[in-house]
Amino acid sequence: MLFRRRTKLHPIKRLREILWPSMGWGRTWDYIRHRMFRRSDSSYSITAGLAAGVAVSFSPIMGTHIVQAAGVALVTRANVFAGAIGTLFGNPTTFPMIWWASYQLGAFIIGLFWDVRMVELPDHITFAFLMAHPYKIFLPMMVGGYTLALVSWPVAYLICYWPVKQMQKAYHAERLQKLRDKILHREHAAREKGDNTD
Repeated sequence: MLFRRRTKLHPIKRLREILWPSMGWGRTWDYIRHRMFRRSDSSYSITAGLAAGVAVSFSPIMGTHIVQAAGVALVTRANVFAGAIGTLFGNPTTFPMIWWASYQLGAFIIGLFWDVRMVELPDHITFAFLMAHPYKIFLPMMVGGYTLALVSWPVAYLICYWPVKQMQKAYHAERLQKLRDKILHREHAAREKGDNTD
């Protein structure tokens, strides 16, 4: 769902699939849960992956968040799939606030060390102005965005660790119970077959 598809979706359909999955939220959650917990990864690995995805959502380089999350996950020995899921923190409802906070923080940091006038914006911003001076927006967003990314990683990790640990425990207990039920069913079927042949 989140990675390769047999047929590529149009960007609008892809956005709609993220906001409202065609398979339904129940099946989507089961799929994500299975993909995330089926391996014997530690709670650290999964939580660190989610935190990586949340952190890179503050990057202003759109279209690269999953790649960045995978890179951070590999460096921190985290779950790459969890990193991809974590990037869902950056979405049409959160991006406006993320971009605003990134720009404001970036402009503040730049003002501490350099001349803030280099990134000052006029009262009336036009598209032509942005095309002529892209750094006035992009530079503060880069500085502020990656600063927020560094801060958000440990915050996201601390928030997610305990819920992830509990969900992981519940998932493996559920899988173990299903395996036991399957074994008991086979044993029962074998006994019935043996009784019928006597």
